[in-house]
Amino acid sequence: MNAPTRRAAFGVLAGVPALSLPAFAAVLDDPVYAAMERHRQAYDTLMDAWAQTRGGLDLEDEADKRKWYDVGTAEEDTFKALLTIRPTTKAGAIACVEHVADIGLVTDELGAWLVMLLGSPLVA
Repeated sequence: MNAPTRRAAFGVLAGVPALSLPAFAAVLDDPVYAAMERHRQAYDTLMDAWAQTRGGLDLEDEADKRKWYDVGTAEEDTFKALLTIRPTTKAGAIACVEHVADIGLVTDELGAWLVMLLGSPLVA
């Protein structure tokens, strides 16, 4: 899934039946999109740091270790914050479930359940 920005909202909306202008505006104003964007940015930063340091294993300098810790903590904090945001639209709820399933920060069992949920009539 693309980063959950306003641009990505258009992609989510492609699978949603035609919306009126007020409904479309409500989707774009759904706070879950901003929370997903914050998390996606923190996650991307963490993955870049992981690739450069083999998950912090290549770090010997204490300042670099602290930066690694801070990057990981920022990702965890934005993920926890995301999980406290209640989507205000069906499209936002679906996008959030897709984001969580896509990032892979869940157990295999929960990930499989999220994928099943996305294929259920609840999101049709």
